[in-house]
Amino acid sequence: MGEHTGGAYRPEIDGLRAIAILTVLGFHLGFSDWAGGFVGVDVFFVLSGYLICGQIYAALRGGRFSALDFFARRIRRLSTAAFACFLVTGLAAGAIFLPFELPAFLRNLLGSITFTNNLLLMQDAGYFAPAANSNPLLHTWSLAIEEQFYILLPALILLLRRSAVAFVWALGTLFILSLALTLVPGDLIHSREARYFATDLRIWELTLGGLVAIWLHHRPPLQRGQDRALQMIAPGGVEQQQLRDRRPAPRLALQHEAADLLRPRRAAGLARCDHLAPRRAQRFGQQAQLGGLAAA
Repeated sequence: MGEHTGGAYRPEIDGLRAIAILTVLGFHLGFSDWAGGFVGVDVFFVLSGYLICGQIYAALRGGRFSALDFFARRIRRLSTAAFACFLVTGLAAGAIFLPFELPAFLRNLLGSITFTNNLLLMQDAGYFAPAANSNPLLHTWSLAIEEQFYILLPALILLLRRSAVAFVWALGTLFILSLALTLVPGDLIHSREARYFATDLRIWELTLGGLVAIWLHHRPPLQRGQDRALQMIAPGGVEQQQLRDRRPAPRLALQHEAADLLRPRRAAGLARCDHLAPRRAQRFGQQAQLGGLAAA
């Protein structure tokens, strides 16, 4: 499980997060070509579900899941950054905002601390809603949805008696229900302005990430033909894997054999070729090894 959702550092996940952040920033900065940049928020929810639900599933299968440990890790992860954000934002608001603007800010600050800011934004959504650029804590709505989900999820796991199989069924059920609600047209469930901040319409993204992590955990190993196709798509991957396994790479072995064949054995006039061929083959082999390491 560590290969996909373990505790090790995942540079590819950070790369996806960076792309999501850039799309959201481009959208808020008003670039015309970034009109769909808000999809970065959806990417964040899926990545969050992939990491957290994947870790929960691994703990359940290993019989080591603890709700207290889970909450302790969430607090350690969020407390420092959240405290710094709220402190700096509060000081800036006190210095910049007019007195009549402070009550609304304090209301949003309390909602951010209690992970209910998305519910406040749902209440305020509509024609008479205050301008988004006047709320410095607007961004905490997505964190509120995440934490609401991760507060209820351990309680659900305890009700399911820490069963990994039941956990998978629960994620699948929540995914179907939430996606079905999302596909309901109009404002039958929430107003069109409030739908964006609704927790029940975002759960399908969090559970989708979790289901993907579980699928990767049980994914069958690549067949020989599929593995060969991946090797053709990613040149250099063969050498890198074989360097790790301390086995000679086939391509490098062929290069050395070719160098042996290039050695002149009959004509003294080809002595220069005898001098250059091994050196060129060795240089080419080194380049192939560097290419494999760069592609890893």
